[in-house]
Amino acid sequence: MGKKKKIEWVKLVNNSILEGSGFYISYNKRTGASEMRDSMTILANALGGNVKDGEETALKDGEIWKILEGDYREEYEEAFPSIVKCRAVYDKYKDKHRSNWSTD
Repeated sequence: MGKKKKIEWVKLVNNSILEGSGFYISYNKRTGASEMRDSMTILANALGGNVKDGEETALKDGEIWKILEGDYREEYEEAFPSIVKCRAVYDKYKDKHRSNWSTD
């Protein structure tokens, strides 16, 4: 059996990403870490968005954002690099942990 390729997250300014073929996964330890982001959350909630800041893991699937509140890096690493398996991770947790920032 071959060894599984080491998963390497790329650190950006506010988050880390894991890039797949035509998709990527983003992990952010603390959304709303700036005045502008805090303002966006306040505005979205004033408009009935029911969103919150905090830890999130997002799957960017084409033009669709599938965002879970919390840290799901381990689950996505197990599924990576299969987009089908990554979608299944999101589907498994979306009923209880889907962020209203999601666009699906």
